[in-house]
Amino acid sequence: MSLFRIRNNGVLVDADSPAQRVALISGQGAPSGDPGLEGATYGIYFRENASAANAAFYITLNSGTAWTAFAATGAGGALTITDTPTYFTTDTVDGALDAIGVQIGGDTDATFNFTEANVVADNDAVYAALEKLDLKFGDLASTAPGEGANGVAVEDAAAYYAGATVEAVLTALGVQIGGTSDVAYAFTAQNVVADNDAIYAAIDKLDKEWGKRGGFAIADPGDGNPIPVTKSGLVALNIGAGVETNTLAIPTFIGQKLTIVSDVQGAGTRAITAASAINVATNTVMTFATLRQNVTLEAIQVGGVLAWEVVNNNGSVSLS
Repeated sequence: MSLFRIRNNGVLVDADSPAQRVALISGQGAPSGDPGLEGATYGIYFRENASAANAAFYITLNSGTAWTAFAATGAGGALTITDTPTYFTTDTVDGALDAIGVQIGGDTDATFNFTEANVVADNDAVYAALEKLDLKFGDLASTAPGEGANGVAVEDAAAYYAGATVEAVLTALGVQIGGTSDVAYAFTAQNVVADNDAIYAAIDKLDKEWGKRGGFAIADPGDGNPIPVTKSGLVALNIGAGVETNTLAIPTFIGQKLTIVSDVQGAGTRAITAASAINVATNTVMTFATLRQNVTLEAIQVGGVLAWEVVNNNGSVSLS
């Protein structure tokens, strides 16, 4: 049966045997030996003048043979560590933290410097791994030469590319698709695959089908320039005050359609000369002189050669 025994400088929690007793003691200076333990094995000693010293209290686990000091703040704390591999020259938490701070190169969590010298020696496997990780991941966001995409490898099992990095592959793709920016890619037969390749044939077919199903807006090339014939579409002319001209090459594919309209009409005219006849009358010139006049042409084949044919003339565009 345990009892409490009050002493002038503490409390003794008694027990059936001295080995089970616990003493709570206070005093003026650092404890040594048995300052009121009365045979208790365990004791906690509160230093009354702790404000003027580093230690706030002490603990013994061996009847006062040794007292371990604990600091409220500052140096002198003595929480111990086992440190079986003997990484540190001290056996206290405070000493171990000091040693770690020196090794990682900083005294705050914002200034830790994980460098080669601060981690391990050059030939250590840990540093080699850290260095490899840094090389592989630390520069991925960089756009500097030799970093970023230059440091990311590609497998390329089919051996499509000569280079083995993302940067090299992107460069090769840029060359193949014919552009240096996302608005300048030219998907042509030469830039994608050979003419007889199934992929190009599919792309070519899609282009033709899209053209027949609505076409595209084709910019007015202006006075003296050829009208593009790479796709179906609408050419809206902006005719000024003078006598203007354009040329029109033969169509690119069967079924291609091209509508030409006077969208903005000044006092002048626009004469467009086709590379071959555009009707049975063998006319080759279309002259626009009035707002909204328009001609629709469709690609046909005459004598095995592609040619434009007038399928609609609205507003009596002059043909000659």
